[in-house]
Amino acid sequence: MGGRHPTKTIYSVGFKSDGRVTSLSARVFIDTGWSTDFSPYMVPSLSAGLKKYNWGCMDVDTKVCKTNLCSKSAMRAPGHLQGSFIADTIMEHVAATLGLDVHTVITRNLHTVDSAKLFFPNSIVGGTDGYTLPSMWNAMLKRIECTRKEITTFNSVSSWRKRGVSVIPCVYDVLQLGKAARVSIFKDGSIVVEVGGVEIGQGLWTKVKQATVFVLSCLCPANTRASKSLNVRVVQADTISLPYGGVTGNSTASEGNCEAARRACEVLVDRLMPLKLQKEQLSSDGYVSWHDLIESVCLQSRNVALCFSFFNCFCPLIKALLLR
Repeated sequence: MGGRHPTKTIYSVGFKSDGRVTSLSARVFIDTGWSTDFSPYMVPSLSAGLKKYNWGCMDVDTKVCKTNLCSKSAMRAPGHLQGSFIADTIMEHVAATLGLDVHTVITRNLHTVDSAKLFFPNSIVGGTDGYTLPSMWNAMLKRIECTRKEITTFNSVSSWRKRGVSVIPCVYDVLQLGKAARVSIFKDGSIVVEVGGVEIGQGLWTKVKQATVFVLSCLCPANTRASKSLNVRVVQADTISLPYGGVTGNSTASEGNCEAARRACEVLVDRLMPLKLQKEQLSSDGYVSWHDLIESVCLQSRNVALCFSFFNCFCPLIKALLLR
């Protein structure tokens, strides 16, 4: 509710005449508000976002400051956004000082494989073939080349209105966190999926629905659309139904929850597929709808429950006979 953490940065940067940066010294002050909240985790995240360029020699001192303002909290890539913004501001400052295009300065300060391993020692850099940031960057510059020419022509004849285009790179350290999911099939054939991830506009629940339909579609008739046959609803889980749901973050919440739902659906498919094949053999046209399949499962479960209850009723009598 408090919004992003404001930051104030005082920096000095060393660079050559061609725009290559050789050193960076920066002091970053983070306004945390009156409470701690997420603020201690801002320091490593901000540093990771700032290290997206090859600074050569880098010295960053980050201070977490308590103020009399409202408390700040995590808000979509907390710390990474601030660090990336600081880095791009410095690059624009260097480009403006030298009179160079900012994209040229950025290109000359992108990480190589060796510098990426030096700045991100705990991350995996897949060698020359696996490190694709320079190739993606050059491809983006080629895509906007025509747009840049049009902008240059427009700005040369327009005195009051100016246009511009900007492309910036981003280096984000992705973490894979464990996720949990529970898939329940009710007697009417409806499906309820519970996942630990929170829907905050990234489409997590929509992706979970798609993953659920994709796996369970093999239980639906071949001539029907599974998306219409399956009524899937995703609900927000709590700590009673899913005590270890994990956190929604690090750009892997959607993928992790989809994988958890997929594995849960595969267990259901393994249990329901033998009954589906059996009913198809007994059916005259080999057609078994989704609702018929679920009703058969419920009927079998009811029969098993009745038999179990019947056995429990006779257990005291059997025990008394054995004692005699």
